[in-house]
Amino acid sequence: IGFVLVFVGLAFKLSLAPFHMWAPDVYEGAPTISAMFIATASKVAAFAFLIHLVEAMSFWKHFPSASGFVIGSVAVISMLWGNLGALVQTNITRLLAYSSIAHGGYMAVGVATLVSRPVFADAFRTAEVRNAIILYLFVYTVMNIVAFGIVAYLGREGEGEIRNWRGLSQRRPGLAAAMAVTMISLTGVPLTAGFAGKFYIFKEAIAGGLVPVAVVAMIASAISAFYYLRVVVAMY
Repeated sequence: IGFVLVFVGLAFKLSLAPFHMWAPDVYEGAPTISAMFIATASKVAAFAFLIHLVEAMSFWKHFPSASGFVIGSVAVISMLWGNLGALVQTNITRLLAYSSIAHGGYMAVGVATLVSRPVFADAFRTAEVRNAIILYLFVYTVMNIVAFGIVAYLGREGEGEIRNWRGLSQRRPGLAAAMAVTMISLTGVPLTAGFAGKFYIFKEAIAGGLVPVAVVAMIASAISAFYYLRVVVAMY
């Protein structure tokens, strides 16, 4: 019960579904730089705390059976809700907010995998899962700093509706190219850092026996291509 209460609080801070309702409105209403900080720094801190908590709790033999389903369910709901919600967004900041919910779900898959492989059972595999989460966090943070930074730099030209980005490749080719690379990487296209992050998370999930969760993650990642590439199409 104590863990579930702490996890719900962290899930709210990480905007994991179904505790995500605040994120789209706050991201849209806040200054873009503030939204960038919420989407990156606060998530890194919260996931770092969650990893430490899960590793400490895993020494209790009943922990995997008691919490694995809870974390896995939140991960699945976040991936699906975040990606499906982003499909219908016309505002770039709200799109990035739903994207953040989805990516939180991908990282929660890593945490669920960590639960399925207790520290005392296999220290090496635990380190592998932890490193996969850290890699994903690093890539996610860098990509979102770039994306929000470009939106903030463009000001009114970039903030607001995605249709404002039409023809940006002619007006500001450098920024358009940087944003395109960011969107493609967040999609997880091969040869990008985003692909490497997702590959290691999904690989560890499958190795940890979370095959259904990994399959949902792959489907959700494919869905994300529709809204990420929509921004690229608009610019070019």
